[in-house]
Amino acid sequence: MDYLKEAFGGLNPQADKDAALKFSLDVLLADHRIDDLTKLATQRANFGGVEGEPGWMIECREYGDVRGYEHWPADACYRAYVQPEIYCLTHPEFFCDELTFFSIRSVDN
Repeated sequence: MDYLKEAFGGLNPQADKDAALKFSLDVLLADHRIDDLTKLATQRANFGGVEGEPGWMIECREYGDVRGYEHWPADACYRAYVQPEIYCLTHPEFFCDELTFFSIRSVDN
C-alpha cells in the first residue's frame, strides 16, 4: 500500500502546491504524534503549532487574529513550512483555511 497516495493523494515534492503540508502531516503521523494533530485541529487559539525533524512546522491561528500573523493571507488559519535547505520542495510554504486543512486530498495541485 502506498501510504502517501492513500492518505493525501500522493506527494510530488516538485509540483504540489500543498507539499509542505502533506510532508509535515506525514512526518507528524509517522512519529505517532496524534495528540499534536488533535490539538492542531481543535485548539488553534491556545496551541500555536507543532514542529519537528527534518525541519518542518505547522502553525495555526484563529481567523481574524492578525497580531504576529501580518504576512498570512486573511483567510488562512494554518501554515505549513519545510526548511528548503533540509528538504527540497518547490513550494516550501503553504497557507490554508480550515476546510483545506481537513480535506488536504482535494487541494488543487
